[in-house]
Amino acid sequence: MIPRIILIQPPIQDFYQTRLRIQPVGLCYLAAALLKTLPDAEIMILDAQAEGGKLTIPFPQEFSYLKPYYGNLDKGPFRIFQQYYHFGLSFEDIRIRIREFNPTIAGISNLFSPYYRETLKVASIVKEIDPGIPVIVGGSHTSCRPDELLKSHDVNYIIMGEGEHSFPQLIKSLISNPGIDPSKIPGVGTMANGNIKLNTSDPILDLDTLEYPAIQLLNLDHYKYKEKRMAFLVSGRGCPYKCEFCSISTVFGNNIRSRSLENIMGEIERDYDQYGIEAFDFEDENISVLPERLETLCRMIVSRFGRKRLLLTAMNGMNYWNLSKPVLMSMEQAGFDMINISLVSADSNLNRLLKRNLKLEVFKEVCKVSSQQGMHTIGYHIIGMPGQTISEMIDTFIVLMELPVLIGTSVFYLTPGIPLEKTIISLPDVEMPGEDSSFFARSTAAWFTSKDFSREDVITLFIISRIINSMKKWMDECGQKNRKTVREWLKIIDAKPVNFKYDGQPVEYNDEVSRRQLHLSLISSFYHDKKIFQVIKCAKNNFKLETFVPSQKVIDSFFQKAGERFLTSIKKAVGLLWELKR
Repeated sequence: MIPRIILIQPPIQDFYQTRLRIQPVGLCYLAAALLKTLPDAEIMILDAQAEGGKLTIPFPQEFSYLKPYYGNLDKGPFRIFQQYYHFGLSFEDIRIRIREFNPTIAGISNLFSPYYRETLKVASIVKEIDPGIPVIVGGSHTSCRPDELLKSHDVNYIIMGEGEHSFPQLIKSLISNPGIDPSKIPGVGTMANGNIKLNTSDPILDLDTLEYPAIQLLNLDHYKYKEKRMAFLVSGRGCPYKCEFCSISTVFGNNIRSRSLENIMGEIERDYDQYGIEAFDFEDENISVLPERLETLCRMIVSRFGRKRLLLTAMNGMNYWNLSKPVLMSMEQAGFDMINISLVSADSNLNRLLKRNLKLEVFKEVCKVSSQQGMHTIGYHIIGMPGQTISEMIDTFIVLMELPVLIGTSVFYLTPGIPLEKTIISLPDVEMPGEDSSFFARSTAAWFTSKDFSREDVITLFIISRIINSMKKWMDECGQKNRKTVREWLKIIDAKPVNFKYDGQPVEYNDEVSRRQLHLSLISSFYHDKKIFQVIKCAKNNFKLETFVPSQKVIDSFFQKAGERFLTSIKKAVGLLWELKR
């Protein structure tokens, strides 16, 4: 019998989805390995995130503590998360698609820990259709929390670490070699008689031996960047750094394993020539860790395709301390139009605790050079991390505010298996989420508080970052390039003609001019009243302004520390971050 193998990326349920970064490249690698090992097999990739849109669903009971912050349907320009959504195909549609394909084996991806429930739901659907179908789960979460998946009766096997070797071995043992014990295959985890057995596996050292990802099994029109078809590229695996808040070493280790540049170019040329791919996102853990290699690759791309013929990004981020001016210039010429770099914190003591390099002057120079080269730059920092203080978080915010970058504010979450986990558990003033901690391992959960900051403090900082990014946009739109402080810019905005003043009555706006006026009025109120307002819809084109209840302590501290500091614009940057999150 010809094996029929379905590989599924489940939908997710959350307050937002990073729509541009859903391509299941891991499943494409596994499919390619299966096509080589089992050329007669029928393989289907069901990307249940790429199809189906989004559906509003009830707030999970576990997140009821967030309703004071996310519960209102704020239509204002500084809004944060509001409703809880199901992103992708409904579970009933997934059931239909699985029945139609009639698989003999099902593989399910569980890349991110907070979505393990969706993975288990898909596994249960497979078993409801046919209890005899073996269900195999892979992805980062299996390496971090194997027990969380294997304790489900709907999961037969898990694949830990890299699966291109172990997954085909497991499939072959299930369909053609019943004498082989799957529990003895490297990288495979099983449960028998209540006992979990996990087999370690070695990393794949020669990545050039892997087949190119089988992206032909995807509907490539689902994955676009700036209207161009986009493919994910992985030029290497592993990261030599050991940041305490990062889990990547759990899956790929700390040793860098790089594909040859010729191998990478071969994949780019295949995708371009055969599938019309003109945009590529490098999903490496750290593509800039070998800067000379990156620079050479960029030159090869220019030589083959010409300057800026391709659109290139590295949305997974890159470490800034290896990015020199020559490297950045080569990146821009090859087609990079956006870079994501993470400062995390400008505090040297905190970085030391996190085992992370801090080269602040290098970071500032990279931001300036990338901006000069015309690349959109997002500078990320983390807030709400145990060990931080309000003062420290605002100091880092000021550094980013003064640079030509869009401020990317990430609320800390505890990823299972990170080195920092043990430290956090031992802290006396930190309340842990409980046994189901994986569910809270998402930025939107805003779980952690401490004696030094509250949840209101963290969410207020998050909203202020939205306000400052909005001011950067206004500066760009007005062509304002003069160096002025935050307070000076707020005074200029306040001097603009604004028709809307908060008087407790509903306001009406239905065109771009009046929307812009309201936008400026909200910034003006933030300056004068030290308040943040939400815009709540009460009728068609009719809205009322309601005072949001943030941390007055944070707002006062922000103006005290940041009011006289300079604010730097970044051309065309604002809106990009939220475009990525749609």
